[in-house]
Amino acid sequence: MTLLARLAAAAGALTLLATAAPAFAVDVECIWNQLPEARRAQLIEDYRREGFAALGKIDIQESELATLGPACGVTDDTAEDAGFSIVGSWIEEASQIVLTESYGVPAGALPAAWNALPASERSAVAVLSVDIVKGRDPESGPLDSAMFKVVSSLGLPAGDNRAVSHVMAYLLGRGLLDALDD
Repeated sequence: MTLLARLAAAAGALTLLATAAPAFAVDVECIWNQLPEARRAQLIEDYRREGFAALGKIDIQESELATLGPACGVTDDTAEDAGFSIVGSWIEEASQIVLTESYGVPAGALPAAWNALPASERSAVAVLSVDIVKGRDPESGPLDSAMFKVVSSLGLPAGDNRAVSHVMAYLLGRGLLDALDD
């Protein structure tokens, strides 16, 4: 299954049993920072316009990943993980931007809320995030629990589906990045 197909399935996969996440071997920060600024801006604008639905439309080209090789050590063996790191960084950053712009969530509040979650809950969200991008059938229980804790800690209305979906996107992105950094 292609990366695009896996990502397209992600939006509908959130109600499905988490399994163990494999270790990854990529430099997440290097990959996101080496992605051309115009490409990062385009991804963030896509998220602003479409929210979580943009996840199903992202298309990371092999040529984009190939340009990251020299600077970030991306190889044929780690190209898929590099693509996942772009997705995780994109979702994390874009959801933070939208929550700040639309809901006044202060910079740093989302990372603080993430870090306030118990380690076991962060780990479960990381496993779930990997399962989603790998096309597995995860259960959303750990994400639901974390999502409502973070929504509450940020003072966002739990009934605002748009705000909740941005928090969910942030958690999935952050969880994926944590799995990639392990």
